[in-house]
Amino acid sequence: MPLPEPTLCRAYPSPEGQRNHHHHRVHHRSRKATQACPRAAMAHTPRRLCVALALALGAGLLGQPAAAETLTWNGGFGSPFWSARFFGLSNWDGGAVPQGGDALVFAGHAGLVNYNNLVGLSLASLSFAAGAGTFTLNGLVPAVETRFTLTNLLTNQSANLQTINMGIDASRSGSPMLWDGGSHGLLVNGHLNLAHLTTLTLANQTTLTDSSFVVGTAGQSTLNITSGSTVNSRQGAIGEGSSSSDGTVTVTGVNSLLADAGNLQVGGNGGGRLAIDSGGRVTSTYGTLGQQPQGRGTASVTGANSEWIVAETVDVGAQGRGTLSISDGALVSSRLAKIGGTAGRVSVTGANARWLVGGALNIDSSIGEGRLEVHDGGFVSSGDTTVGKAGRAIVGVTGANARWAIAGHLALGFNAQAAMGIADGGQVTSSSASLGNGGVGTSAIHVGRVTIAGPGSAWINAGTLDIGRSGTRIASLLIEAGATAAVGSLVIGNVGVLDLNGGTLQVHDASVQGAGQFNWTSGTLRFTNAGATLGAGAFQLDSTTALPAGKALEFSHSFAVGSGNQLLLAGGTLGGSGSLLN
Repeated sequence: MPLPEPTLCRAYPSPEGQRNHHHHRVHHRSRKATQACPRAAMAHTPRRLCVALALALGAGLLGQPAAAETLTWNGGFGSPFWSARFFGLSNWDGGAVPQGGDALVFAGHAGLVNYNNLVGLSLASLSFAAGAGTFTLNGLVPAVETRFTLTNLLTNQSANLQTINMGIDASRSGSPMLWDGGSHGLLVNGHLNLAHLTTLTLANQTTLTDSSFVVGTAGQSTLNITSGSTVNSRQGAIGEGSSSSDGTVTVTGVNSLLADAGNLQVGGNGGGRLAIDSGGRVTSTYGTLGQQPQGRGTASVTGANSEWIVAETVDVGAQGRGTLSISDGALVSSRLAKIGGTAGRVSVTGANARWLVGGALNIDSSIGEGRLEVHDGGFVSSGDTTVGKAGRAIVGVTGANARWAIAGHLALGFNAQAAMGIADGGQVTSSSASLGNGGVGTSAIHVGRVTIAGPGSAWINAGTLDIGRSGTRIASLLIEAGATAAVGSLVIGNVGVLDLNGGTLQVHDASVQGAGQFNWTSGTLRFTNAGATLGAGAFQLDSTTALPAGKALEFSHSFAVGSGNQLLLAGGTLGGSGSLLN
């Protein structure tokens, strides 16, 4: 704790004060100490002068706050506390101690470990001078975080890593703030609070370790993590306050990192934006965009080597609205993923843009719409995937080299409308799939619909594809000109429809059940099962199959027409590497 100052007992300046009368601030802040005198001197002080002094003190004439200035630490007082002062001496040049609005400079090599014992201190800036030693600035009580307010620069000009073990309230309305680690970095261990309309940039290896950083508690605030800087947190929130709050975090440049050990929430109750670009990196245990019903969360990951790595679940939409965009070589990965909530949308666009989901992916929406879009070289991988089980969901895979690889089962549509479009060279692969199975309600509503269109567009399903096998709502697959659907086992159920309209359907075996429909208007039907017989066993499509112009039937092995069935050639073609048996 700071040592007590001696009692003021005379109204005239000391010789030291006379020497410094032209330095008003030093003279004023040190006056109480320099005017101290032995008790015996009071006997020679005229009574009227003492009364005048008391009146002056009562009126505050000797206690007016000095103008904010720059104080430089010298650490020469012998006490580690910032406010320590006795007989005109302190740890600061000129014998003063910090007051609100001051700029503090830490220099030299004395008092390298020191303590801020000034409650509620507000500083214009804090810096470490060139040539400064390795400082550690602490709060007063380790178990209770000491905080101070900073309204402008935090910089390190020294050749050493500098450490601040205190929380900081960053407050500079309307003008940007910079925390610059210089050549050797800054380490701030404490909670960061960004005030309304404050923009803070961390630059040059500035590291903030914060138990729960919040950007956008009330009003608008922005945190930029740049040029190798790092924020470490156990629970981060962007746009956490009321519905009117608005927070933005950007992570830019190689080695720039936001590492969150908990659930990184973007758009808690308000608007939140996370932008990762130019090689920036974010890691978190969970990632949520649009946490609460009023939450609006947006994340964009752009550029080669930019990435967001989530150990568990990415939830785009949650209970609010969420948008995730991945583009131009960027990567997002997680163990599980959800798209939906009130409304959720994920887009993966451009060469080598990747979204890797190691396990289950659920695309759904309780109120609005869940949407996944993969475009022009983008790539998505997932395990078992559900699209539109209870809410509306749409998937689009379009453009050359756009791909979605499903290492598991794709269930598209149940009791809600779900659709997947594959176009213009896009490709989807899956282990097995079902369209619309189990949907109950108005039979005219399509609950699972897939459309494949355009040259190079393809859906390759290694195992069984069930179309409308159960339930009462329609499920359908449409294959347009130039597109391909390759299926292991095809089952067209009672409410299933498959339209082959100019593209290619490749099957190993196929069957139509009940009122299911196989509508072949044009295109190629390729059959890969050995020893197939039309109308029997594994190839039960139509008892009479006509091949007019525009239709082609191909088979890889032997093919026969079963008893009671007909194969009519009417301008179409038979082909493939197999042989036709009589």
